[in-house]
Amino acid sequence: MKKVLIIVLLTTFNVIAQKKEPQKLKVSGAVENSMALSIDDLKTKKVVSGKAFKIVSLEGQVKKTIAAFRGVALKSLLDEAKILITNPKEKGQFYVSVVGNDGQKVIFSWSELYNGTTGDKALILFEDNGRPIAKDGPFSLITTADIFTETRYVRSVKSIEVGKIQ
Repeated sequence: MKKVLIIVLLTTFNVIAQKKEPQKLKVSGAVENSMALSIDDLKTKKVVSGKAFKIVSLEGQVKKTIAAFRGVALKSLLDEAKILITNPKEKGQFYVSVVGNDGQKVIFSWSELYNGTTGDKALILFEDNGRPIAKDGPFSLITTADIFTETRYVRSVKSIEVGKIQ
């Protein structure tokens, strides 16, 4: 009986020790304020909600439908991180890379995000179809301004990296 109890206790401790810290979204690179954000952190920001978003391939095929979603505008996260632009004439030399855990990268130019509507329509989601995103990771990127949305759909976003073209 003692051996069974010891095995149960050791197994329980092992499971507890193996639990990972929840994944955080990292914002880094040419920014004043690097950040590591949890889902709860994103929920404290200005949350954007939407309905009936479709992931559409270049061929026009619907790959996935998201009935409802909640997330935060990419541009608002960049505003909080404060991109380090010392010379206003160099704004067009900055880019933002959104990177997934699988290595997928999507690039936005500073001009694209700040001189049009894309910055407010590129969203880091933490919830789809009324639930936290679990299958693909806690965060994903969609761009509601796009027609063929699959090309900039990133599952399991791990980081947002700001850089400058050299």
